[in-house]
Amino acid sequence: MRLLVSLLLAATLLSGCVVMVPGHLYPVKGPLAATNPPPIHRLTLNGVYKSGTLTVTLPDGEACKGDWSAISQDDPRA
Repeated sequence: MRLLVSLLLAATLLSGCVVMVPGHLYPVKGPLAATNPPPIHRLTLNGVYKSGTLTVTLPDGEACKGDWSAISQDDPRA
């Protein structure tokens, strides 16, 4: 019984590390930015700590999926 309670507690604490963050992407340059009103793309980030997956839903309902990872501001790829 003690093991079950310990495992349940550990699973509960670790589940807080999984992040699902909704957001939006707005075009700032190019032909889409010139449209009125500009399109708004829904974004969901999933992940643990510094990497995970993302999904962007386009206005026509198409979902684009990919991976993300955090990098340092000093990284030349940033």
